[in-house]
Amino acid sequence: MKNKFYFLVIGIVWIALLPAQIPAGYYYLAQGKTKDNLKTALFELAQPRRVLKYGSGAGATWEGFFHTDQRANGSVYDMYSNIERFFNGFNSVSGMHIEHSFPKSWWGGANNTAYRDLFHLFPSDGLTNSTKNNFPLGIVGASPRLDNGVSKVGNNVFGGVYTGLSFEPANEYKGDFARAYLYISTVYQNLAPLWSSPML
Repeated sequence: MKNKFYFLVIGIVWIALLPAQIPAGYYYLAQGKTKDNLKTALFELAQPRRVLKYGSGAGATWEGFFHTDQRANGSVYDMYSNIERFFNGFNSVSGMHIEHSFPKSWWGGANNTAYRDLFHLFPSDGLTNSTKNNFPLGIVGASPRLDNGVSKVGNNVFGGVYTGLSFEPANEYKGDFARAYLYISTVYQNLAPLWSSPML
């Protein structure tokens, strides 16, 4: 969600203003690197410092969402539907799921750190999430199975390689999903042997 990335940027800026907090040479491994070498260097540098428990309550996913996915009026920022629902503290919100934007079935459903990492988890409308299933991202053609004005599910018409069912988020959220996928494929590249998807 956009707020997560704002908090990340704010955190990076805050850390940058406190140079004593960053060890000398911290980014040394990434200097001068490109392509796969840069990605591997970032993997080695960017391991999560704190990962929440999965689910509701203090110290869990819904507390994270409370801070990162809450609009000014107390409603949940939902990148999957236009249904307005409201937070009730750190409890799960009725009708919503914890959505793994990078589907957990793509790495065998293992309950590892990636499974609980807030940077690719989003609160989502339950019906949309169930319909989205574990389909890869794509551009949905005519006659979608689902089109709720925010999300679409239907046959992919982008690229010509994969024409099966895909999930297409609204244009305003495509960058959020791209960043989540880049994050997971970098920070958890050690899980690549488990990955199984037409998108990978």
